[in-house]
Amino acid sequence: MMAAVAVIAAAALVLAQLSLTLASPLITLTNSLNWVMVHSVDPFAKVGAASIRLPEYTAWARAVYGLYYLPLSMLAVSLYRWKPLNLPPKSEARQSRVGPIAFVAQLMAIGLVVTHPFSAGRASGKLRVDFLDVGQGDSSLITFPDNTTLLIDGGGLPGPFENQHKITQPDSASEGSFQRETRSIGESVVSEYLWWRGLDRVDYILATHADADHIDGLNDVARNFAVRAALVARIPGNDQEFAKLAETLAERGIPLQLIGSGDVLRVGAVTAKVLWPTPVRNPNLPSRNNDSIVLRLQIAERALLLTGDIEMAGENGMLRAGEDLHADVVKVAHHGSKTSSTAGFIAAARPHFAIISVGQTSIFGHPNSEVVERWNLSGSQVLTTGSSGTITVTTDGRELEIETFVKKK
Repeated sequence: MMAAVAVIAAAALVLAQLSLTLASPLITLTNSLNWVMVHSVDPFAKVGAASIRLPEYTAWARAVYGLYYLPLSMLAVSLYRWKPLNLPPKSEARQSRVGPIAFVAQLMAIGLVVTHPFSAGRASGKLRVDFLDVGQGDSSLITFPDNTTLLIDGGGLPGPFENQHKITQPDSASEGSFQRETRSIGESVVSEYLWWRGLDRVDYILATHADADHIDGLNDVARNFAVRAALVARIPGNDQEFAKLAETLAERGIPLQLIGSGDVLRVGAVTAKVLWPTPVRNPNLPSRNNDSIVLRLQIAERALLLTGDIEMAGENGMLRAGEDLHADVVKVAHHGSKTSSTAGFIAAARPHFAIISVGQTSIFGHPNSEVVERWNLSGSQVLTTGSSGTITVTTDGRELEIETFVKKK
């Protein structure tokens, strides 16, 4: 269509030098073709088929991309040598078969890239938790031994930073302000990481609570990936951030499941137990820091404790309930804020590693130096996503491995 538009438009311009009447039909045809070209994608866009987002092949599977270009190169050579007006001599009859073979091989390579049957890799038989570096926010991807995935929170801009890209024009009050087009954390970090892992689906997403720096990125994940179900503890109808997520889930047909303390998700050898918050009769209550979902993962001898943004009240509530808080790895609550990590909670957890999800610099002063000191004194090694990047914990129930994206010298 672009070629037709160019040719007809050029002809219309030439005729217009002689007579606008003669050129008018061609100008009309050019405009019509241009409209069809621009709007031909509209039906596909309405059904979500105008574009596709493909996961990547990584590790050894990246050889697929080499295989993709091999038949493509053969096709290019065959096309270069192609002389359709000349009858090939008998000696070249065998060579003429290369083109069809390369064409079929190219279609197979395209199929491997588009359908990506091996991009997610095989089940490792180990529990893996990736604490993603989402700046001042939280996002953790749990990969169970059978490759079932659970994404806890999706990062996002916290309240004071929601309008950080909005710039006021001092010389023109009438123009007010404008919003720069920047990619969200859920799109540029969380979704990109999931695609890099070769995933096109996430089995479960879990919103610990309704703060923007935890819940906002889940909107992008729900739009970009197939999701089996979303897990929450509260459904705060008056919360703007939660309303956006609920709308996205409804649009995508993703069911919403309420969970609370006592609920257990078992995936193979892994038990994921909800320790907090306690279930309520009215799920429409606000979803604040102390209403965060706390999850304890257990596989054989190893345990991980994921705490959301709970504060002192939540920590004391679990202690009074007699919950088993001991874990090898703890995701420190509320980005290392002084409102959390009480002495009693730390003594009950006794982890080898305390991981803090926080930006490299924080306007809130996270992590609090006294909190870091308390964890250190308990014998825990403190790691932050701000300085270590994404932190990966892998265990088979006996051995425990910690890997950071930023390697320390």
